Amino acid sequence: QTLVYNLGGSGQWTTSGSNIYYNGGNVLIGATTPSQTYDKLTLYNAAGPHTYLRIGAPLANQSAIAFNDDTNGQDAVIYRPGSTRDLAFYTTTGGIVMNIAQAGNVGIGTTNPQTKLTLAGANVSYAGQLQLASNDYAQMTFYNSSALAPGASNRLGHMIYSIATQSLSIA
Repeated sequence: QTLVYNLGGSGQWTTSGSNIYYNGGNVLIGATTPSQTYDKLTLYNAAGPHTYLRIGAPLANQSAIAFNDDTNGQDAVIYRPGSTRDLAFYTTTGGIVMNIAQAGNVGIGTTNPQTKLTLAGANVSYAGQLQLASNDYAQMTFYNSSALAPGASNRLGHMIYSIATQSLSIA
């Protein structure tokens, strides 16, 4: 569905130069009532099968969704960096904290992941780079990557840390 505004007409929208705005309530596209009282923009497509919010730009430009703190400024941005087909996650205090490359590699602490999951960063006392948290056992299991689903028959090994006994077993 397309929202059309006639700059020559009158209505709830206000024209300011080449901009239009509406600050009197909710903007609904494909719906007649907001689904939640805090909704300000609702997109709904009853005909299906998908509803998209599209933010388009030429490849050389950046496309982004920003999440702002109106008091202090920009807090976080999910964006496609210009001249790439990657997806990046940015925070004001951490910079680019995660990057998903077009090939499917995910980088945390790096913008250039070379494997399916690349963790990068300086070690922090008592925290390290990868933390597995649990109330009873923290476990990492390694499987044959050619198998369709993880199971006992294709498990290559594992590391298990028992919280109760404070012991690490590697098999």
